[in-house]
Amino acid sequence: MILQQLETFHQDEGWAPLDHRPESLHEFEFRGADVTNNEVNDSVASSKIQNARIKLFEDKLNAAAGIDIPLILEDSPFFKTEIKPSTSYNLTLLTIGSRGDVQPYIALAKGLKAEGHNVTIATHKEFEPWISKYNIQFKEIAGNPAELMHLMVEHGSMSVAFLKEASSKFRSWINELLASSWEACQGTDILIESPSAMGGVHIAEALGIPYMRAFTMPWTRTRAYPHAFIVPDQKKGGSYNYLTHVMFENVFWKGISGQQTKIPFLYNVSPTIFPPSVDFPDWVKVTGYWFLDEGAAKDYDPPKDLLEFIDSAYRDQKKIVYIGFGSIVGWSDRLSNDEKDKVEVELPPEIYDSGAVPHDWLFKRIDACVHHGGSGTTGASLRSGLPTVIKPFFGDQFFYASRVEEVGVGIALKKLNAKSLSKALKTVTTDLKIVEKAKKTSERMRNENGVATAIEAIYSELEYARTLITVKQQHNEQSRANALKSGTQTPVVYEDDEYESVEEESTMTTIWVVSLIMKKKLAMKATKRPLHRRKTLQIPLKTPYKVPIAMMKKI
Repeated sequence: MILQQLETFHQDEGWAPLDHRPESLHEFEFRGADVTNNEVNDSVASSKIQNARIKLFEDKLNAAAGIDIPLILEDSPFFKTEIKPSTSYNLTLLTIGSRGDVQPYIALAKGLKAEGHNVTIATHKEFEPWISKYNIQFKEIAGNPAELMHLMVEHGSMSVAFLKEASSKFRSWINELLASSWEACQGTDILIESPSAMGGVHIAEALGIPYMRAFTMPWTRTRAYPHAFIVPDQKKGGSYNYLTHVMFENVFWKGISGQQTKIPFLYNVSPTIFPPSVDFPDWVKVTGYWFLDEGAAKDYDPPKDLLEFIDSAYRDQKKIVYIGFGSIVGWSDRLSNDEKDKVEVELPPEIYDSGAVPHDWLFKRIDACVHHGGSGTTGASLRSGLPTVIKPFFGDQFFYASRVEEVGVGIALKKLNAKSLSKALKTVTTDLKIVEKAKKTSERMRNENGVATAIEAIYSELEYARTLITVKQQHNEQSRANALKSGTQTPVVYEDDEYESVEEESTMTTIWVVSLIMKKKLAMKATKRPLHRRKTLQIPLKTPYKVPIAMMKKI
């Protein structure tokens, strides 16, 4: 009945409902977990029950109203329209970072290619063979961010010291990155960028093309989560969370943060781990993880001693735990065969140095995981139903450590030593609440298809993204015309050294002011005294950085 009414309502628009038979569930091959027929049948049954509930609600509503009212529910299987564009596009996916930053974009590119589009991934040279293996076009952008990541590991989190050192060491690299990104995006119709690449919104505006962002960590102002780079040791509440986003935008996106808040944004994270906040705008979508099924498990030939190690644990009824902190942390090389990298203590028989092992082969054979908390590794371990221990080192790893603990599927370690690790391992392998919650989380994640959801979101937000760029261009042209006509404004061109000093002063000022405000809030909470009476917290007359009045008013 609903379909008939919707077809009648849209008959002049060429509208037609899609076929949503449950057999589409068989199209997915889940990595790291076995999907049995019973699980598929349960999923189909659950879908039918939900459809029946919607139909029952519709019948009750119609009976009460006395007329037929078609329900239009965003997630209803009865209201799905064909939004795939009739033409193919040239899409560029722009990203920087480590393997974990590039891998989701390869998965998205594969999905877009299957839709008939031409896709190019623009990233660092070292990933070209990997990308080309999937017949995806590659364009190089400048820089190798490994040094920057090591610097972040050393500092652990955002700080004034980190910003000063990064600003002095990597300014020339950023200039090269932006210039090469501009070249790589020529000829594209749609640009999708990781915000860490920094220049995408300006490139899209200059080219007049739709622009969207995609990322693995919180980057949208919200009271629900802190910014992934400024995660506190303890929960601070919604106001603190929101302020962390304001602070980060002022540090890295000075002058353009107001426009960026309306850009379509795709979070390639599971909504099970990162539920969309109620204050997210409509153009922000949490799609689910973009898992890349490389088929490594099928081609992997495990060493006999590894198989014997696993079989021995099974026979002795011992729990098997994976421990790996990735290559960025810098510990992987310490287990090499070089004389200089010899381990301090010989490994006991209960510890096996496996080297590189495909997660989709290993995770279905073990009981728990210990890792650094990268987005991809966290997604893989949780989709496999494994209780997870995370020891974060930098960046979004602190955010995922806190989320794993808050969801109830693992433990976040603040310090890594023998005592804390052994206690955490015992907890995650014996606490039935954590074990069962990990299994339930896995079941929910295995029913998600992040790539398909992302592609649907790209289609649905495409016209909106195009309109944003058009309106921005028109606004800029009008502003320039008004300025020239009135003669009151003259374009200002900064020399390189002048621009750098202004930018550095602005960055440091923002950090200093926000830190001062947070200290005042804490002092006020502790003393209950008016701020102007706290002499020790008054703004000093002489400070290392100037504090513009406008900045104080804004904050």
